[in-house]
Amino acid sequence: MESDPASMAEHKHTNRWMTMLALGLLAICLLACLYILIGFPAEAQTVGGSTIDPATTQVPASPTPYQPRRQPLASYAAPAAAPVTVQSPAALHTDSTSDEIHAEMSEVHSQLRQSQEALQQATQAQHRVRTTSALFLGVFAIIAALIVIQVYQQARAWDRDASRAVAEVEAVAAELKTVRDARSEARSTLPALLQDVGEHPLSFQEEGSAFSPRAQATIDDIDDLAYQGQGRLVFQDLSSEPEAAVYLNGLLLSAVAHLNRSDPWTAFARLDQFFSQMTRFPDAVERRRITQAYSYRALAGYMVLEAQDREPSWQRKTERAQLESLSKQAFTDIAHAASVDPDWRHTTFVEALLCSRFYVPEETADNSSRSDLFVRGLRRAVSLYKGLIEERSYRGPSRRNLARCLKRIAEQTGEKSDFSDFGYGLNAFPTDEELADEVLAARQPASQDRFLWQWLLGDEELFANVERLNLAEYRAFWIRMLDTKVHLRNWRADLAELQRIRPAMKEWNVQLLQSDPPITLANAISRRQERFDNPASGA
Repeated sequence: MESDPASMAEHKHTNRWMTMLALGLLAICLLACLYILIGFPAEAQTVGGSTIDPATTQVPASPTPYQPRRQPLASYAAPAAAPVTVQSPAALHTDSTSDEIHAEMSEVHSQLRQSQEALQQATQAQHRVRTTSALFLGVFAIIAALIVIQVYQQARAWDRDASRAVAEVEAVAAELKTVRDARSEARSTLPALLQDVGEHPLSFQEEGSAFSPRAQATIDDIDDLAYQGQGRLVFQDLSSEPEAAVYLNGLLLSAVAHLNRSDPWTAFARLDQFFSQMTRFPDAVERRRITQAYSYRALAGYMVLEAQDREPSWQRKTERAQLESLSKQAFTDIAHAASVDPDWRHTTFVEALLCSRFYVPEETADNSSRSDLFVRGLRRAVSLYKGLIEERSYRGPSRRNLARCLKRIAEQTGEKSDFSDFGYGLNAFPTDEELADEVLAARQPASQDRFLWQWLLGDEELFANVERLNLAEYRAFWIRMLDTKVHLRNWRADLAELQRIRPAMKEWNVQLLQSDPPITLANAISRRQERFDNPASGA
C-alpha cells in the first residue's frame, strides 16, 4: 500500500529541534552547576589570598586572671624593716607578667577580628552560592518542563503513528487476504487450463492452423496467470516441484502463443523465465519440455534475425555483432535441444530455417566467402527439409521452404544441376488431390497444408525477384507445373483473388496471368528450358 506524501510529512516529528535545544541547555546548565559546586566553595574558603584551615589554626585560650602571690606566714612575723626605695624582685616580675598578658590579649583580639572578617566573607559567598543554586534550580525546572512537554508531544505523535500503522497493517492484511485468495485460485485454475489446451499448440507449425480461436483465448488466460497480471505474484515463491511444473508449462505454452503471433521478443521473455526457474527446479518438468523450450527459443532467435535482416543495410551493419551473437545462441539452443531429446523434430525444422538464412559454420576458423557459406547453409537446409518430409514431420512448411531453398541455390550458383534440382523438387510435390488425402489421413481437415500450391502462388520469394533466371522460361515452367499439380481448384482464379487482396503482387517480376509474349528470334527461349523440361534425377 502506498502512502500519501502529505500524510507521511505529518508523521514526521516536527518538534525534534525543541528536543535538541532542551538537551543542549541541560548539558550547559549541568556544566555550570558543576563549576559552581566545585569553584564557589573554594572561593568561600579563601580569605585575603590565604586559606584558613580550621584543623591547624589554634585560637589562644583566655588569659588566666592575675592573682598575687601570697607570702609565707613567717614573713609577716618578722619585724618591719626600714623602708627602702629599691623595688623587690617580686614587684618587677608582676609588672612584666602583666605586660605579656596585655600583649597576648591584643594578639587574640586581632585574630578574632580576622576570623570575623573571614566568617563574613564566607557568609557572603554562601549567600551567592545559594542564590545561584536557586537560579539554576529554576532553570532546571524550566528545562524539565520543556522536556516533559516535548516527551508528551512525542508520545502523542507516536501514538498517532501507531494508530495509523495499525490501520495500514489492517488494510494491508485485507489486501493480502485478497492476494492469497487470488493466488490460491490461480494455482488451482492454471492446471485445469493446461489440461484443457493439451499438447496440440506445441506443434503449431507442423499442421496448418493449430491455434483455434478457443485455444488461443485459453492460452491468453494461461499467459495472464503464468506471467502477466498475477503471474509473477502468484508464482514468485515456488516451494515444490509440482507447482514449478505447472508454472513452467504455462510459460512454455505462453511463449508458443506469442511465436504464433510473430512476437519473438515476448516469447524470449517467457522462455528466459522458463530457464531461470529451471535452475531452481531442474527435475520439475520432463526432458521433452526442456527440448521444446530450447527449440522454441531458437525459433524466436530466427524470427528476430529475419526481422532485422529486412532493415536497411546501414542499420544491419551497426547491428552485425548483435546478429552474430543471436545466431550463435540460436544454434547453441538447437544443439542443446538435440542432445536432450533427439526425437523432437521441431528442432530439425528450426535448424533448417537457421541454415537457410543465417548459417554458422561448425569450423570456427572457416575462411570461406559469404556466398559460399550461404550456399552451404542452403544445401544443409535442403537436406534437413527432405528428411522431415520423408519422416512425415512438418511436411507442409518443409515443402514451402524447400522450394525457396532450391530456388536460391539455383540463382546463387547458376549451375545446370541446381536448376534441375529445383525443377525435380517441385515436380516431386504431391498434387492437390494427394494433399487433401494426406490431411484427411492425419485427421486435420482444417489444416492449411492442403493448399500448398496456393501458398506457393503467393510466395514473394519465388516470384517477386528473379535475378539469374530467364523470366519467360521461368514463367512457362510454373504454368506447366501448376496445370499438372492443381486439379481440385482453378489456380488462375486463386491467383487473381490473391492479387486483389494483395495489390503488391502485381508488381512482382513474374506474372503468371499475363498473356504470353510472342516468341521472336530476338526473344527466343534459351537452352535453359531443358533444365526445367528434363529435371535431373535429384542429387
